[in-house]
Amino acid sequence: MDVQRVLTGQAAPLRALRLRALREDPDAFGSTLARETDFPDEYWQRWAADSDAGEHWVVFVASAPEWVGMAAGFLDSDRPGVACLGGMWIDSAFRCRGLGGQLLDAILDWAVTRGATIIELSVTESNAAAERLYSRAGFTETGLREPLDNERALTKSLMTRKL
Repeated sequence: MDVQRVLTGQAAPLRALRLRALREDPDAFGSTLARETDFPDEYWQRWAADSDAGEHWVVFVASAPEWVGMAAGFLDSDRPGVACLGGMWIDSAFRCRGLGGQLLDAILDWAVTRGATIIELSVTESNAAAERLYSRAGFTETGLREPLDNERALTKSLMTRKL
């Protein structure tokens, strides 16, 4: 299995993977399938192009050979030195094979090259497997909890790690 950065021109498979993730694991994300299904093609093209540039935003995908997982990273424009991880997802048939760690490593490496010294993420509290992955990678809970979104009765836990 391979992990690579999403490039300009890969908007269609990026959209397909993201919508699949939202459909199959809706409680893992702060967004919804209904919301993102309506995003215009230009949104996905910008996402892919921004990832390709890699200056403030990046998306890595895992392929086997089709895309089976993803993770996004971005720099917090309000807090210099802080990067954030989001949108991490692995197809259920490919979990527990190390892909989560590979995607996480790709995001961490990217964040370091962009000058980040801290990386943050949030994880749905009911997602014990993701919490274990992040804890093994050196993330610690901040103690902060927030609603996942306004529509579902789910809570996300905020985690952080020094780079």
